[in-house]
Amino acid sequence: MGQTVVRSYRDLEVWQKGMDLVSASYRLAVILPDHERYGLISRMRSAAVSITANIAEGHGRDYRREYLRHLSLASALAELQTCFEMTHRLAYVAEAKVDAKFAMADEGRQNVDGPQEESRPSRSQEGRRQNPGTSNND
Repeated sequence: MGQTVVRSYRDLEVWQKGMDLVSASYRLAVILPDHERYGLISRMRSAAVSITANIAEGHGRDYRREYLRHLSLASALAELQTCFEMTHRLAYVAEAKVDAKFAMADEGRQNVDGPQEESRPSRSQEGRRQNPGTSNND
């Protein structure tokens, strides 16, 4: 089996799934009440667009470290999931619809986290992180 050649950010599965999430978010926003236009709708759309925009921008960077930094910015997924949860808690959307959106976002998170995990140093390479007021001499 041959590997897919990535010529553009559009070839990245993580970007493609992100675009699916943008579409789903915009479709959800359409059914929200008008008075949420500058609140929840704006926030949800912004978070969704931020995810794919950061992936695309990161792909255009010359260095892997910069690319991975942009993937970590795609963690707007948590913000987007919070917006999804709000739509349910405010009784705008049924729980089943929110659960489906959460599943899409979780799949996107796995795609975003994958490349980052591969390049992260192991805990032994990274050293133990200190909490304020503690030392590594425990």
